[in-house]
Amino acid sequence: MATISGEIRDENNDLLADCVVRAYRRDTGALLVAGLSGDGSPEEPGDADYASVSLLLHCDGTDGSTTFTDNSPTPKTVTAYGNAHIETDQSKFGGASAYFDGAGDYLSIPNATDLTLSDATTWTIEGWMYPLDSRANSTLISKRSGSNPTSYYCGRLSGQLVFYNGTTLYTQTGTTANNSWTHFAYVFNAGNLKIFADGTKVGEWGSVALSEVNTVINIGRHYSTIEEAFNGYLDDLRITKGVACYNANFTPPTAAFLDYAVTPAKPLGEYTLTTAYTDEVQVIALDPAGGTTFNDLILRTTPV
Repeated sequence: MATISGEIRDENNDLLADCVVRAYRRDTGALLVAGLSGDGSPEEPGDADYASVSLLLHCDGTDGSTTFTDNSPTPKTVTAYGNAHIETDQSKFGGASAYFDGAGDYLSIPNATDLTLSDATTWTIEGWMYPLDSRANSTLISKRSGSNPTSYYCGRLSGQLVFYNGTTLYTQTGTTANNSWTHFAYVFNAGNLKIFADGTKVGEWGSVALSEVNTVINIGRHYSTIEEAFNGYLDDLRITKGVACYNANFTPPTAAFLDYAVTPAKPLGEYTLTTAYTDEVQVIALDPAGGTTFNDLILRTTPV
């Protein structure tokens, strides 16, 4: 993509906000793109990677509710099964979390393109867990159905965080605690897999292969066996596709993940238009009401 940028000033050389700026093709006169000159508002903080978030479950709501809202840019339908529900007894952020009793509770999400995590993609799966026991198999997030190979399986085996790709079980060094909150993160980049517990890297492996499976995503259960069900609480679960959020040891989040993007600054009088067109264009600025041409400002330029 190419950009066209500049600033709008009045006859006293003062910068003007909210002027309509339009760019037209010089050869055909067709309108390419339009925008406004900035009003001077500053950048507002948000999640710089929010556009890449595929799933974001804050697990907030009314005690006992079975409604789980996906706050990603492309919201998915989340269905609760068994006794899975929102519980206010435990929470990392927001006053509530998802509770699973370990006897068949789980959440299910239909497959979607942005939840397809193959070995050709970069991604991060993370969240907070509060396990109530160290059972032999305890699923956090998995994508597997019946006899199909596993696409991705993030879980806990006798207190250890594990990742399973259908052929190999990758296991953290050390263990994670019961009855307390632990931040977990699985980061995959160019075949390299890293597991983090509370911001500390507890495992790293290269040449990890993944086989994509076209099936639902389960949270709190593998796919069919209650023996692999999670017993405890989960909070602030997030899948980010296209971004390796952590590459080295880090400080775990101190607040809930933001569910909005960064709002860029709008410098007073400045404008930036984005277009795929790269030949000469004509730029026309109109007054703030979008009416007559402002101060006869008609420019010729080439997007860069």
